[in-house]
Amino acid sequence: MTYKISIFLFFLVFSSCRTFIQKDKLSSKKEQSSDENTLVFAHIGDTGVSNEHRDKVAQALASVCQKEGCEFVIHVGDVIYEDGLLNAYNSVSKVKKNEFLTLKILEQSEEAKVSETIKSAVKKEFEKYFVKPYSFIPLRFYMTLGNHDHDAAIGPYKIYAASSEQFYLPHWYYSFEAGTEKNRAAFFSVLSSPLDDKRYQHDFQNGQRSWLMKSLEKSKANWNIVFAHHAWRSFGVARHDARAEAPLEEFYQNVLCQNQTQKAHVLLVGHNHFLEHVKSVSCGDKTAVNHFLSGSGAKLSKVAHCDETHYASQEYGFNLLKLKSDTIEQFFYDENANLLYSSVSKKTGELLQKKVYSSPIIAKNSTWKVINGKAIDACHRDSKWLGIPY
Repeated sequence: MTYKISIFLFFLVFSSCRTFIQKDKLSSKKEQSSDENTLVFAHIGDTGVSNEHRDKVAQALASVCQKEGCEFVIHVGDVIYEDGLLNAYNSVSKVKKNEFLTLKILEQSEEAKVSETIKSAVKKEFEKYFVKPYSFIPLRFYMTLGNHDHDAAIGPYKIYAASSEQFYLPHWYYSFEAGTEKNRAAFFSVLSSPLDDKRYQHDFQNGQRSWLMKSLEKSKANWNIVFAHHAWRSFGVARHDARAEAPLEEFYQNVLCQNQTQKAHVLLVGHNHFLEHVKSVSCGDKTAVNHFLSGSGAKLSKVAHCDETHYASQEYGFNLLKLKSDTIEQFFYDENANLLYSSVSKKTGELLQKKVYSSPIIAKNSTWKVINGKAIDACHRDSKWLGIPY
């Protein structure tokens, strides 16, 4: 408790020292910085389990952000496991269940009038999975949602966000800007589940695609950063393909790279439960998208170290990023705030340097699946979606 109070007081003292374009009551900045135009923020995901690892990662994030001067946190989804707000749904009466189910449809969720009974049930879940671990950190969490968040009803997430300054989700996809006039960054939150899994198909897909393409094209920011739940590339041993499912693969390739021209400089994701720096994905014009995965905020899964990764480790932790005018500095920390790995890359995706501070934990057996008696290695499977469950 004393630890949490000391961090909270630190942020209160220095909250007036921030330089931040986005009007954000919960953002703060370090009093002194070697470069006042550097934008510092954290990136975390897949935190929706109430366990000691989640709480340790939260405390580590708070400690590192206190030291480094984080402006805010990017959360890439799966806020509540295993079935989203199913507990909230089960706790209400049969009559209210029908009302709850209308919130499963995105379009109806936009303007839905929700009873106090449902609001109360939803709030109880968020108290357990979001407020308890993060309320002592006075930073805004810019959210996107994951596949598990969809399982009961997605609408209540936005309903809860309307009552919270910390949990920021104004729309299913949205943008905001941060930084200084000399180093402005534009952030774009993408809802990737409807693109990755047919169970979550929604009519808004084309609207999201059109919005992101136009927004990236018109952006005048120094950095364009897209954050979503699902990876473009990832090398989990027991979970997913090396590539995204076809619709999401096409979305990333043709929206983040339009006409083989880089439009997004960074992609931040989660979903797989480890820390991973994937080698930048080429846009075809001698540029590539920097790709970082931080999905071990509360759960772990196995990962292989492949030729297409700079670093991978199955450890609880989070990602810290520092945006400078021409480079991005990136740091993976574990649940005890120990630095595991760091890198420096250009906006073009070129890696300038990297450093491993402790031996990564990777799967001893990188067999992903056995098909017709043949073992398929996690690093060498093809891009075809083979139906591996979440």
